[in-house]
Parts: sequence; structure tokens; C-alpha cells
Amino acid sequence: MLERQPARPKSRGQRHATWALHPDVRYALVARAPDLPPWKGEVKVEAGRRLERVISFELGGTARGTVVDGAGRLVPRARISWGPPSEPVNSVLTDERGRFELRGIAQGEARLEARKLGVGSASVGLHVRNGWVSPEQRLELVATSAAVSVSRY
Repeated sequence: MLERQPARPKSRGQRHATWALHPDVRYALVARAPDLPPWKGEVKVEAGRRLERVISFELGGTARGTVVDGAGRLVPRARISWGPPSEPVNSVLTDERGRFELRGIAQGEARLEARKLGVGSASVGLHVRNGWVSPEQRLELVATSAAVSVSRY
């Protein structure tokens, strides 16, 4: 069984944690901290040895902006998703003024998607570097249409 003590700050972007692990087993570790991209790594514990690991988080990037509809009106409570271009996996809702701020976006290519049921959707690609702050994003939701065919038997 994996037992974990609370992580203690060592310095900005670093945490110190100690685990009780079974010997001679490989563990995939994922560490998360507020407003920082997750850290992923692998460790193997040797019999009779104690494992200590200092994890250094990347700062990631920040994106902020506003979601509006086709008429330019602010869209409150729109869902903003972000992550790798193929599959945005994180999400939040805009505030009552249609604004959002996303911190800790992982370095590399990313995609932001905005969506509100009954209003529409929009997306934008980003290239994120550590410490990067995006210019103000304005995501205009475009209504999607669906064709419905009705047949009479």
C-alpha cells in the first residue's frame, strides 16, 4: 500500500514528500500543485533503501480572456476546456462577466475550447512556454446547426 505524508514546500515550484513503498517495484508518480502543470515520473525502490524525491514543477503558462456570443454579448458560465490539441482534458466555467483565467497550462502545443449549450462553440490553438502569459483571448461562440429529417411512414 502506498502511504504518503503531506508534501512540504522546499522553494518556489518544489515540494518534498516521503512515501512508504514496497521494495523492488516500479511506481508511476503524478504530482499536482495549484496553478502548475502536473509532474509525471517513475521511481523504483530498492529493498532496504528509503526513497526521497525532490519534484521540480514547471511554471507553465497562463491564458486569459472573454467569451462572447455572435452579437458580441458576454457569455457567463461558458465551459472552457484546455489541454493537448487532440484532447483538452481540463475545464472551468467563465465567471458572470464571461471572463476566464487559466494558470498552469503545460508547456507545448495546447488548445482552448469554449462552449455553451444553446449558444455555440469556439476554439483556439496556443503555443505555451514556461512563464508565458497569453495576450487577451476573445472567443466568439458560433452556433452549430444540425439538419433534422422527418419521415412519415
